[in-house]
Amino acid sequence: MPSRQTLYELAVECGEERYLVAYCNRRSRQMTLDACRQRGEAVVKVCLSARICFARRAGDGATVGKWAVRFTGRTEREAKSAGELPYIVDIAADRAQVAVA
Repeated sequence: MPSRQTLYELAVECGEERYLVAYCNRRSRQMTLDACRQRGEAVVKVCLSARICFARRAGDGATVGKWAVRFTGRTEREAKSAGELPYIVDIAADRAQVAVA
């Protein structure tokens, strides 16, 4: 089996709600920003804010509205074996359909 690059789970969380944003190959502010930008519409719909604010230390993640954006400490492999979080793009699409109905 060929080896693959380790990917780290990036999630948004608020209270008990927690959703997968992306799996990233580096844990950094730039990767957090890039992942949120690439899924910008979904992040805005779920978090109800378009403004991302970074903490003083990179390891503390960022916030979007009341939601925390941070690396969970799990790799993609660990997440898939333990059970993946719901994907933020799917959650945003579900919420949009409920709003239309």
